Amino acid sequence: MQRRISMRRDDSGQTLIYVAISMMVLLGFVALAVDVGHLYAERRHMQNAADAGALEAARARCFDNAGAGDAAAAGAAFMEANNVRPDAIGHLYTVAPRANQWEFDATAEEAARPFFAGVIGLASVSVRATASAACGATERTCGLFPLAFDKAIWDNVGGQCGKTFYVWTSDKEDPADEGKTFNCDICDCTKVYIKNKLQPEVIAIAETGRAWLDFTSAGSALTPGSCAGKNGCGAAELKCWVGGKSPGQLTLDPANPPCVSGTSGAKLGVRNEVNKRVGDFVNLPIYDGKCTPDEGVKGECKEGFKLVKFGCMEVQKWENQKVEIKLKITPTPPPKGPKPSDTCIEAQMMPVKVACDKCNTECGKVTGGGDPGSGIKAVSLIP
Repeated sequence: MQRRISMRRDDSGQTLIYVAISMMVLLGFVALAVDVGHLYAERRHMQNAADAGALEAARARCFDNAGAGDAAAAGAAFMEANNVRPDAIGHLYTVAPRANQWEFDATAEEAARPFFAGVIGLASVSVRATASAACGATERTCGLFPLAFDKAIWDNVGGQCGKTFYVWTSDKEDPADEGKTFNCDICDCTKVYIKNKLQPEVIAIAETGRAWLDFTSAGSALTPGSCAGKNGCGAAELKCWVGGKSPGQLTLDPANPPCVSGTSGAKLGVRNEVNKRVGDFVNLPIYDGKCTPDEGVKGECKEGFKLVKFGCMEVQKWENQKVEIKLKITPTPPPKGPKPSDTCIEAQMMPVKVACDKCNTECGKVTGGGDPGSGIKAVSLIP
């Protein structure tokens, strides 16, 4: 009789081995996840440092009038002072200007210490980030003053920082009002006399070139803000914009300039509101030609203006007095009606002081760097 012998294997303890191996693999994944997460966090910090360094360099170039080299040094110093990680093994923060001297490239690099990779001999990992920023004339601004100037006029006077100028509302004022009519062929419209005293620092522009604007007509190009719904160019509507109560934002598009409704000439009804802002630096829209606003001309707005750039003005006191213009020639024969000396008086002139680099905007953006000239300066990150 054959005896069947049953052999039973003793498997006890093998499960523990599997569990141990699984735990080691799991802990490896956890360690990897922790180290990778830590390095990603360091990478984000390096990106913040690079962004800050590039922006600080562009800011120093724009608003501190620093040279390109000094601005780059200011950006690097800012990174060192505010962004060095206390647990970094080593770091290198640099900022350098580009060839045009208005754009800056920043690099932030550090040797980060991983938590677990050191066990396998990886004591440090290099983490690096770059960023670029520019100083230039903004293509977007907010809180615009509703007084606009013709581009040809602004290009002539906008770079004369600190100068005051007047723009005559027209070569001839209302012909129906003989007491106010003046002709620049007869009158010396290039000089301004107040109470027969020459104003030596004042520039006079003998052509039409001023407009008051209602920004709500700019449609999608503008976020009107608190003045929304107050459409028209009457004194009541314009006072809101003059008072600086709106954060309205306007973006320029060279291919399709925003068209804003407005009216040429003087608006004496806003004189008191203007005088409340004497000494303020305000962002001005500059126009180049006429247009028809998408929403049409409303109320007292009789025209539309294509806005192409921004300027900077210091608000001056708008006196309630006549500006006297000297005769250039003695007309022969004398004109009928008023005396020759009465033909060179204009009561509706508003002084404008060019401020150049005193304006800026919180909502500004530039696509590339360049000398902002008399435009509104802005600083932003660029590709």
